[in-house]
Parts: sequence; structure tokens; C-alpha cells
Amino acid sequence: MFEHLCATLLQQAHLCPLPLEAQPVVWAHDTGLRLYPLPDALLLADTAPSAHFTFEGTVCINPVRRCSARLRVLPLGRER
Repeated sequence: MFEHLCATLLQQAHLCPLPLEAQPVVWAHDTGLRLYPLPDALLLADTAPSAHFTFEGTVCINPVRRCSARLRVLPLGRER
């Protein structure tokens, strides 16, 4: 299933490849969802088991379900 999802997203070159009737588009922000040119890597994180798949040179990754590490985002120039 993960492979099919990745292939669909990359073939459509869009993160939301649904018809306009199913998902209305906010055109001012649509360019942020486009995948053209194709990226080197596509990270799709959800609750599914971890997986990886390569499609036309793009590595698709779904990381592990649970991670014990915490992510901290610090402003530039600040130390821990």
C-alpha cells in the first residue's frame, strides 16, 4: 500500500492528487504541495508501519511509528 501511495503522489507530482470535487484547492497556496521537479526524498510520516521505497530516483520513507527521542527546534545562533 505504501508503494502505491508513493507512486501515485510522484506520478501526479502533487501531495494531494484528488479531483477538485473531492478536495477544493486554495490556489494561493497550491504551489507548496507540488512535487515538480521530483524531490530526492519524500518523507511521509503517519501511524503505518515503517517502510521505504524508491520510485524513479526518489526515495520515499515512512519512519518508525514511535520514537523515544524528542525533537527540539532552536533559533539560529542559540546554544542548548
